[in-house]
Amino acid sequence: MVDAVLSGRVGAGTCAVRPPGHHADCEVPSGFCLVNSAAAAAAHALLQHGLPRVLLLDWDVHHGNGTQRITYNDDKILYMSIHRYDDGSFFPHSKEANYTAVGEGRGEGYNVNIPWNKRGMGDTEYLAAFTQVVLPIAYEYNPELVIVSAGFDACVGDPLGGCNVSPECYGRMTTFLRGLAGGRVILCLEGGYNVTSISYAMAMCTKALLGDPIHHHYDPKQAPHWSAIETINNVIRTHKKYWKNLKFQLALPIENVLEEPLPSRGLVISDEQNNTNEKIETSLSSTIESQSDRSLEINMANLNIDKPKCLDGIHCGTDDEDDKAESSNERKEKSSEGGSSAKAGNTLVDYLTENMQALVDGEMFAVVPLSWCPHLESLYAIPNDVKFEQGTKCVDCEETAENWVCLHCYVTACGRSIRGHMQAHYAATQHPLVLSLLDLSVWCSACDAYVDHSLLYDARNNAHRCKFGEDMPWCYKNDTIHMQ
Repeated sequence: MVDAVLSGRVGAGTCAVRPPGHHADCEVPSGFCLVNSAAAAAAHALLQHGLPRVLLLDWDVHHGNGTQRITYNDDKILYMSIHRYDDGSFFPHSKEANYTAVGEGRGEGYNVNIPWNKRGMGDTEYLAAFTQVVLPIAYEYNPELVIVSAGFDACVGDPLGGCNVSPECYGRMTTFLRGLAGGRVILCLEGGYNVTSISYAMAMCTKALLGDPIHHHYDPKQAPHWSAIETINNVIRTHKKYWKNLKFQLALPIENVLEEPLPSRGLVISDEQNNTNEKIETSLSSTIESQSDRSLEINMANLNIDKPKCLDGIHCGTDDEDDKAESSNERKEKSSEGGSSAKAGNTLVDYLTENMQALVDGEMFAVVPLSWCPHLESLYAIPNDVKFEQGTKCVDCEETAENWVCLHCYVTACGRSIRGHMQAHYAATQHPLVLSLLDLSVWCSACDAYVDHSLLYDARNNAHRCKFGEDMPWCYKNDTIHMQ
């Protein structure tokens, strides 16, 4: 197939290879894989056809550890993999599948892993990885050939992959790749354990290579899972020193850093044409300015500077709506007293604006908890003798720094960033709701999200009293709660 594509006999192709190959390295077979067909095809393109650059993309749900070992020191093969990692607990159970594995020697920076740390990733997460990492690096690399280790065990319906990528999404990703290497794209079949899912997904990819339309039905407003965003940001932070296309998240400079364009070496314009063009530009400019002035006058005449009343004192970012309006002289006096008082009156919007770059870079992040969780209905009133004391040790270890309390049985255990004993407690008991003794937040393991509701006030107030010696302020709209 490589010979057919590079000789121009066909534009692109698919290879129904069995058994798969991306777990096999140069010497040892592994994971149902005997011969690494994709890596062999890339090496053939380099050695027999003299190509300088080949992109080898692996979207099988498992990390292609064999392919990575073969290409790890090679800058002529850019290996990129999107796979489940689950903090090293997903097959092939290797830390080499993490985003920190970037290549060695001449191959440093040419190994890009995008490791998911959670099951259930779908179209939104894969397209985010494609648009934020895969395509920016691939277009900068500018390969002469694209080879895809096309495993479909992340597809909907696969019994082992645990992901939810639709066949149409695979087709769309293939369409994106056709913009590289003059459309020279070869798909090499890898893993997959549902024949229907494999057949449907490969059919969509083949349609994309033929240029047929792919009808992709998905919700464009759905945001990627926070764990996927965390992974993508980690990959970007790791690889932006190797790929300048990943530096797009930096703020634009205020000053003009672009040099004046060089004169055209093609179209030659005479002085007479220049004078005519200048007159036309001047006339157009004056017309546009006059229209802009009139539009500005109309807009200023209709401008309403009255601040709308905020009903709850929350959503506008400040809670001073009921305070008496200050006069301009009072505001001037306050501003002249010092920057600290003026800064103290900033709204939430002002704070987010000032720290937007930190949010974009992943140095800060915002968490929006669920306003309701069905598992709240399983909670009971907390007994009077139960206290969520600071410094309580984990039930399974001596850890005290980052512990959580189960709101169902009141067991204290350490979080996943320590030894993960609270996660083990959930796996054993199916008690989903836990409260952090560190920041008093509540997490639902079943919903995989933070939760904030008035039914949680008693639990959070219990921990607040133990930590600060006073009641936690009431911050919910309703003024009564009912716990049975």
